Amino acid sequence: MSSKVLKGIEIEKERKKLFANCRNVNEFEKIGALGEGTYGTVYSARDQKTGEIVAVKKLKIHEPDFGFPVTSLREINILNHLKKLTCHPNIVKLREVVVGAKMESIFLVFEYCEMDLGNLSDVMSLQQETFTECEIKCIIYQTLNSVHHLHKNSIIHRDLKLSNLLITQNGIIKLADFGLSRTKGR
Repeated sequence: MSSKVLKGIEIEKERKKLFANCRNVNEFEKIGALGEGTYGTVYSARDQKTGEIVAVKKLKIHEPDFGFPVTSLREINILNHLKKLTCHPNIVKLREVVVGAKMESIFLVFEYCEMDLGNLSDVMSLQQETFTECEIKCIIYQTLNSVHHLHKNSIIHRDLKLSNLLITQNGIIKLADFGLSRTKGR
């Protein structure tokens, strides 16, 4: 075997030792950028195992010497807690955590949503369109439904804004970005 192949095998062994059964991010074919925030960059990707389109968030680790960011740990913990509860239609689903070759390469894989409400509002504004009263009621109902589910399970989101309200092609609102969320009473 070539030294390049052996090195790849060694890297994969080290990754397995550090990250147990987390899949490698190379199992996802990057399609395009969706957005960037303080805590990470999100892009669409195709899961090469299933062919499914997903959203992949690369976590930003600003100071690798200081360890894993607390906001990212909090987000993963809250999303895993929500995953154990009954699946809620208005909260984005964390599918899995995947890793890259470097120690600081950590990615969150989510269900894919086409757009966020902020971008949709901007597009509609450029086209001089507005939401109908019925659409506004539907958006508010779904948003309140997701917040109610969180509060019922002792979680406070703390970052409700249009860019954190994703929307699917079927008009389903999904609350996302749990980096600033907190659990109360725990």
